[in-house]
Amino acid sequence: MYIHIWQNGDCHHLAQTVPTNWHCQIAKKCFRLFRWYNLYSDDKINIWLYWKYCRKIQHQGCVIVMGLIQNKLNEKDYKGLVDNASYLIQCVDSDGKFIYVNKTWKEKLGYANEDIGNLFLWDIIHSQSKEHCQKVFQQVISGGEIDAVEAVFQTKNGKALYVEGSANCRFDDAGNFVSTRGIFRDITDRKQMEEKLQESEKNFRVFFETMNDLIFVNDEQGKIVFINSAVTKILGYTLEELNNIHLLEVYPKSERKEAEQIFEEIFAGKRDTCPLPLATKSGRFLPVETRIWRGKWDGEDCIFSVSKDLSTEQEALQKFNRLFVSNPALMAVSMMPEGVITEVNDIFLEKIGYSRDEITGKTAEELNLFYFHKQEKKKEFAEELQKTGKVRDFELKIKTKNGQMLNGLYSGEIIESQGKEYFLAVIMDITKRKQAEEKIEYLSFHDDLTGLYNRRFIKEEIERLDTKRNLPFTIMVLDVNGLKLTNDAFGHEMGDRLLKKSGRYHEKSMQG
Repeated sequence: MYIHIWQNGDCHHLAQTVPTNWHCQIAKKCFRLFRWYNLYSDDKINIWLYWKYCRKIQHQGCVIVMGLIQNKLNEKDYKGLVDNASYLIQCVDSDGKFIYVNKTWKEKLGYANEDIGNLFLWDIIHSQSKEHCQKVFQQVISGGEIDAVEAVFQTKNGKALYVEGSANCRFDDAGNFVSTRGIFRDITDRKQMEEKLQESEKNFRVFFETMNDLIFVNDEQGKIVFINSAVTKILGYTLEELNNIHLLEVYPKSERKEAEQIFEEIFAGKRDTCPLPLATKSGRFLPVETRIWRGKWDGEDCIFSVSKDLSTEQEALQKFNRLFVSNPALMAVSMMPEGVITEVNDIFLEKIGYSRDEITGKTAEELNLFYFHKQEKKKEFAEELQKTGKVRDFELKIKTKNGQMLNGLYSGEIIESQGKEYFLAVIMDITKRKQAEEKIEYLSFHDDLTGLYNRRFIKEEIERLDTKRNLPFTIMVLDVNGLKLTNDAFGHEMGDRLLKKSGRYHEKSMQG
């Protein structure tokens, strides 16, 4: 193999005259002529292929003339060189039957020597690449040279093998077709990586476009270069309308100076979000929470801005506030886990007797607001809240500012707002209900007129006391003399007074 360069009228050998950084470029140009080449670290370029005629190429203003000295490599050396090459090398006749394949070709496609004789080109072409390869094959057997082609081969076990390479024809001295010659390298790993990257990018784009958050991609100067569909849908702007407009211009004019200051604080690490609203195309203010950070977009430095639409949350908050303020139940919000009260409704203040300033910023323990009937109930309350994050229908006592004790039915749940946890307590005042229940229970065992225990109580007590351990016990039956005469002579009201007085007398004498 010789490579000579004519420069300024002088002929020089490649290794003596060509700068090292030329070699790779020259080798690429040689590839078009000689198909198979390899660049060694010692700056030699070896190109292997029988090529009868010398060729010329232009490079850096020089004429490079190359040719092959056939007697430098004997047939055995040549075959060994090709057979052990790292590329897939094949020769095919005009019918597509394989004449020769090298060792790498067989290893990559999984065929043995005995398989090759009965193998045709179309047996190893994958279905997704067959139509394309048929066109290339017709072009090659017609004498065309294919400098670069990609194809998908199919291994013996059916696996796809992605390759790239070149193909041409070999003719005899009379110009008759002998065979096609092709050299390919395995690019399956690269293709799979490209497919993964494409799939990842596709998924990212889909995710990007389907997000409900408003996403702005801005250059380093803050000018908008891309938006997602949510910006168009919610704000009403198109990319063409926002293209090269500064991000601050989507904020209301009255808020832009503050927004710029907040952005500077975010980049300085002094805060995380910008709470200022955006302005829609129609001029309406849109409540959002915006986060910004620096990153890369299409390989360029950029600023990402993601604004979360808080309209739904604000509407829900407004509804909650209306329900909170006007709710007939006592309601309080405290910060977790400290338990510091941050808000109470009007009825809470009315029932408890404190002003808003007196109660907010303090805990229920500091104010001694709540008392459980039993210590076990307080423990059960704490365990239930820790386990489930909520409690339901716990009865307790509520101490007002003036010391009065109310009966309450306590429910509550841990809620989250803007990344912080709060405890929402709802307390029903059941004082009147408890009083009514106590009265009913009292009347079920006491006489309504005298207040003494009634027949029902006596009956249950006799059943309870009727055991050997309690024997003997005494039952006294008393009668009020003259009751009928009093009722008849002075009326039933006077008779009732007589019964009450008699009852108090006997109750007092029994206690004494």
